[in-house]
Amino acid sequence: MLWKVKNEDMLPVFVIVLLLLLLSLPQLVGVFHADPALYISMAAENVTLHGNMGIPYIDPNSGITTQALGYLAASDWLHGIVPWWNPYSGIGLPLAGEYQPAAFFPLTMLLLLPNGMVWHHLVIQIIAGLGVYALLRQMGLSRLAACTGGLLFAQNGTLAWLAHGPAFPLAFLPWLLLGIERAAVNSVAKGTFGWRLIALSLAMMLLAGFPETAYICGLFALGWTLLKSIQCNPRFRSGMAWRVILGGIIGIALAAPQILSFLQYLPLSYIGGHADQFAHAALPPLAVIPSILTPYALGPIFANVDKVPTWGGIWGGIGGYVDLIVIASAIYGLCCRKDRLSFFLTIWAIVMLAKTFGIEPISSLLNYIPGIRYIPMYRYATPTWEFAFIILAAFGIEDLYRTRRLKRTPAFAFIITMIVGVGVISYFLVKSWPIINALSTVKYWFILSLTWVLLILLVLILLIKLMPKKWLTVSVSALLVCNVTVLFNIPVLSNPTSGKMDAKAISFLQDHLGLQRFFTLGPIQPNYSALYKIASINHNYLPISSRWVSWTQGNLDEKIDPISFIGGITPGNVDVDRIHEKLRLNLANYEKLGVKYIVASPGTNPLLDIYSTPIIQRDLRPLALTNGQTVKGVFPGVAVKKATDIDAIGIFQGNYNGTSKGSLVVEICNGGICVSGHTDIATSHDNSFLWVSLAEPLPIHANSEITYSITHQGGTEVPIALWLFPTTHEQHLLGPDGELTQFGLNLKLRSAKGAAEQKLVYSDKVMDIFELTHPSPYFDTPQAKCSIDSQSREYAVVSCNAPDTIIRRELFFPGWQAYINGAPAKIFEYDGLFQSVKLPAGRSEVKFRFAPPYIPYAWIVMLLAFLALFLSSFVPMISERIKRRHSRHLNEAKKKSD
Repeated sequence: MLWKVKNEDMLPVFVIVLLLLLLSLPQLVGVFHADPALYISMAAENVTLHGNMGIPYIDPNSGITTQALGYLAASDWLHGIVPWWNPYSGIGLPLAGEYQPAAFFPLTMLLLLPNGMVWHHLVIQIIAGLGVYALLRQMGLSRLAACTGGLLFAQNGTLAWLAHGPAFPLAFLPWLLLGIERAAVNSVAKGTFGWRLIALSLAMMLLAGFPETAYICGLFALGWTLLKSIQCNPRFRSGMAWRVILGGIIGIALAAPQILSFLQYLPLSYIGGHADQFAHAALPPLAVIPSILTPYALGPIFANVDKVPTWGGIWGGIGGYVDLIVIASAIYGLCCRKDRLSFFLTIWAIVMLAKTFGIEPISSLLNYIPGIRYIPMYRYATPTWEFAFIILAAFGIEDLYRTRRLKRTPAFAFIITMIVGVGVISYFLVKSWPIINALSTVKYWFILSLTWVLLILLVLILLIKLMPKKWLTVSVSALLVCNVTVLFNIPVLSNPTSGKMDAKAISFLQDHLGLQRFFTLGPIQPNYSALYKIASINHNYLPISSRWVSWTQGNLDEKIDPISFIGGITPGNVDVDRIHEKLRLNLANYEKLGVKYIVASPGTNPLLDIYSTPIIQRDLRPLALTNGQTVKGVFPGVAVKKATDIDAIGIFQGNYNGTSKGSLVVEICNGGICVSGHTDIATSHDNSFLWVSLAEPLPIHANSEITYSITHQGGTEVPIALWLFPTTHEQHLLGPDGELTQFGLNLKLRSAKGAAEQKLVYSDKVMDIFELTHPSPYFDTPQAKCSIDSQSREYAVVSCNAPDTIIRRELFFPGWQAYINGAPAKIFEYDGLFQSVKLPAGRSEVKFRFAPPYIPYAWIVMLLAFLALFLSSFVPMISERIKRRHSRHLNEAKKKSD
């Protein structure tokens, strides 16, 4: 029979919503600043992060995509614009077509609210929790078991560790399964409908921003449907089938504009590892510990990867977790229930975990399922096996609720699971003890994690022994919820407790950039340019236009990462000097893109030649110089690439949070000539380069060694730290305590040549902004026969003395349409990248508009789906009214005849 919400269900629903809301309050009221921009955008100041607590979410796409691009999409809707296009990343890129911004997802509008990311995440949690509650109630479980399952799923490992696309479709998985359950019931009861919930939940799943997760959840739902059809009486299978199929068709139709824009963008894009590299990708065996045993044995998210780099690969690929307590509870539920559904959930979890960890032959066999080989299953299948374990755990709670006692065999299976799990954790502890023991923070988290597992087990045993039977199930449920709640909220503690965006720098760009673009070497990471509506040629996109990728690698830098064009901190490329050199070499091409400003870290001028000491960026340690102490060394000749004049030296230092005082006095010598300089330490920023200008330029010769001495003068008892790095070329350092071998200082020598041409237009402690001399205008005419009044990126008024061509520096891409004085005009490709339109002589109003090709058909399909969805709900009502009216007329006629 169909489950309907009754008064008795109000309390569990209230508990789910209230608990999740209360747990979000520290972020909503500002105790924690749950704003990814503070630690991802590189455009914030006074940010307080706790080094041992890692970061709040595994994937920076929580900020780069969900926050930045999602906000742009929501803002477009608010201003009556369909968010098809993003003019603020790259040279203009599709927005809805990129899919991950979830441009058509209704909840994306929550990002416009203060603390929008928190509200967005909270609503997703509530939907997930209530969905599981409703599903379990439809399956006949008690309110207690359903409420427990709802709270476990609302605080699952994927939602704890991810706050963007991969996590969002999972919230609608239980609603989709509920729709399938209701379709089965309606087929037996011969109800008129039973497909609308399938359509709505599937549409929301498809619109939530991640097709990979939606696809895997869809496969799970397909397996669930097949199981229900097997269990269904053969007479009613056709009725169930047409309801499920109709709901699926309507659900896909509701998402038609989003799907069509994505499918049209995909063939024109670079898709990275999604081409074929994920077919046999898997997590390393060590990832078993945080995935299914104890999530924080390695510490919080990315907390210790600087000390143990191999752990970075684990965090980079993992997609969520369940802990040992939930696993054991699921085993208990399986042994209690022992029905087809329980076996299906168990088999699904085992198969998905085998794929996650690359266990053969299961891993290879799954690649025969269409689409699986292109998806990193180790991350995006996680929500489904989490769901399976949680439903099984709820089955265990239900059995305990009904029998009021532990069953011997399930209890034995629970204990064996716990013993095996603790044994695996202990084995890893012993095997990795040299690493763990050497790192106090790691040791702390590992021991704390193991202690927590044992403590939960001890409390559980005490409850079973001491708690009265009528309170046993409630107590066990509360313990399970308490366990997942603690684990879920540990990443919340990683959020900054203070910080604010560099509003002045952002305002400067907003006020002065116009239709031009900027290029960043760090600050204002893409796609935060879209969040603040300031155009940057940088991007962080997947899929990404192949045309744009080819042009950047061919004209800017061949080593640009196709997916993450993020300037000087390109992953795996620490050769910042080479990046700066490429910028200077190809500066004309940057200007061709309309780049007006270069944004760099404070004290760094990428437009000048810089020579750096060859160092290895790891295992750094401080060399503390107190007042009057000196360090001497040699700048290796191999780093001096050509003869020039040096006007400044940069020293990577730490000022102990601004408490170091005095000045640094520097002397550098080459070819018998020495030049000195000094600067006030108070002008430095902690753990950054302090630049010391020389009294006069020093001529240096190519490949010649340069000696230097650095002295701390006029300081107090607080020293200044000059950071030491392992070096590939000996610097022959002589410090206050004697000679230092195999280590060197991180120094930079700045060329004086061309300094007069560099225009620093803005500077603060977050970023420096340099203005280029000859950026190409956004609208341009190659023959200079026209005057152009640029009204916006989509509209210009042009007056031409003779026929000419207008160039628009926006990506040439299918779907763009141009109109001259209201009449359609053909858009041509210009310079392999831009758009151009031929103009007649005289005055022309030129307008541009973008929409994916054939999108009107998708709108029609979506509209028809809405009509089918909502108008059909009135059919039973109208039919019932007609029946009542007909019955009333018959009764009146009968009375008259009597």
